[in-house]
Amino acid sequence: QILVFGPAPAGDAWPISLGSQMPARLPAGSISTSSLTERPGHIFDPRSGLPVSRSGSVSVIAPDAATADAWSTAVFVAGLATLPAGFPGCAIEIAPPAAPRTAGRCARYFEDNHHEIIRSP
Repeated sequence: QILVFGPAPAGDAWPISLGSQMPARLPAGSISTSSLTERPGHIFDPRSGLPVSRSGSVSVIAPDAATADAWSTAVFVAGLATLPAGFPGCAIEIAPPAAPRTAGRCARYFEDNHHEIIRSP
């Protein structure tokens, strides 16, 4: 989880990286990532009560840390389509070998367009 306030010393946005595939810039707000890489079995699907079994990661950029954290877990469990229309941020799914996929208002955060856009509310 990263939360930024104000401009970065070297410019107006803080450089962040979601792995080598996704260089990004975060002008304000928070980014949170959910994954099973470091702690397998710690994220549960409330529909089944069982641990989630999938690879990759989901990161969510939102105006505040609590929103980014809650939505990164929810989208990791239920998929990019669960991000509500009008969501004021962006969700990024990275599941190699597939290309990264995004949903929401993502264009302002990424330096390139090497990702598949799922839905842009």
